[in-house]
Amino acid sequence: MLRWKIAFALFVLAIGGLWFVSSLSAGAAGGAFTQFTGILSIAMMSLGTVLSARPRWLEGPLDGLDKMYRLHKWVGVAGLAVGVVHWLTAHGGGHGFAGFGGAVSLSRGWWGRRTPSRNRPCSR
Repeated sequence: MLRWKIAFALFVLAIGGLWFVSSLSAGAAGGAFTQFTGILSIAMMSLGTVLSARPRWLEGPLDGLDKMYRLHKWVGVAGLAVGVVHWLTAHGGGHGFAGFGGAVSLSRGWWGRRTPSRNRPCSR
């Protein structure tokens, strides 16, 4: 049970380390956290795709196919969560997580087109 957790942690640390080394050599760029979350999300989704192919060479190190499926599940969940964090930091209106209000107002506009307003009578 511990092997897939160690593999997940090593994967995240390896991607983080590679990103850190590449950002040092490229110079300091703005939006480093946003860039990191985007790269991490794409890397997790790529790992999930590789795991979904059920490579036999990974069954042994991960202690079986069921553990590989579990790693696939949690890599997908974490990739989605990191992707949402990336979206919030990239499109948050420059306020990071405070920009989540923009997503709420966007959803209100979507619902507003489909439900009649209380101030106006129905057109039917």
